[in-house]
Amino acid sequence: MVGRLLLLLLLLIHASLFAEATLDVKVLADRASETSPVEGIIVVQRPEGETIDSSSFILNGRPLAVEFLHDSLHSSVVIMNGQRRESRSIVSSYRFYLPKAAAGEYTLPPLSVRIAGRWYSSQALSYTICGVERSGDLWLEAVLRGGEKLYPGMRAELVYRIGYKQQVEMIAQSLPLLDAEGF
Repeated sequence: MVGRLLLLLLLLIHASLFAEATLDVKVLADRASETSPVEGIIVVQRPEGETIDSSSFILNGRPLAVEFLHDSLHSSVVIMNGQRRESRSIVSSYRFYLPKAAAGEYTLPPLSVRIAGRWYSSQALSYTICGVERSGDLWLEAVLRGGEKLYPGMRAELVYRIGYKQQVEMIAQSLPLLDAEGF
């Protein structure tokens, strides 16, 4: 029994040391509304030394324009029976935009990218685009940016967009929160 557990542990460690690249996609659902393009983030984790062909991102058989955000280096060290093994991987983040769409449920098909000459694909992803209620010539849209869940100490951004179809003259403005003491 103990021998089987050790064998399983060795196999897991071996697999983690010689891991292949992975591709993860997230649609920023908190920012998705029918009045703006849909923003998404692609996270690629690959072994150190392998390169990403940033012009090879494909969605629905067509090239996808991406914007490189940053790289980060991840390393791990395993010491077993006096032997040390080290592995390093690089995590790269990219941003992409999808065109505006009407409110509703959507599925993002798998994205593909070429890493070190091999093709990798993500999983399909479901997301929701929220509608904007409009009444007549004036409407208000509120968007919360900062993550799906908020905890004490986290930062979030609340954005209000006021839209109108005709000329509007602003004759008074009151922002009591900004006039409060301590700000």
